[in-house]
Amino acid sequence: MDDIDSKYHERHQLLSELLAVANLQDYLDVIINQLKVHSTAQLKYVTDEDLLELGMTRPEIQRLMKTYRKQTAQPSTFSKLRKVFVISLFCAKRLLNGIIK
Repeated sequence: MDDIDSKYHERHQLLSELLAVANLQDYLDVIINQLKVHSTAQLKYVTDEDLLELGMTRPEIQRLMKTYRKQTAQPSTFSKLRKVFVISLFCAKRLLNGIIK
């Protein structure tokens, strides 16, 4: 039972941290109790209308969603290609150093 409680607390902690980054920590209780959102992953199902009903303003909603997108963003294709290119260059350099010596 303690394991379940710790996971529950951890999910709430992550949600609390996200709201704090967006400077919206005052909304934590209503998001958990009224919207029944218990983790940051569940925010993707929340609509602007849901948040408006909680009393959030449009700028607050935009700030929350921008913060959510930043924290859940997947690496872009360019950054993935750059990583592969850097690794390839590093391997080629090591290979050439081994051949030249």
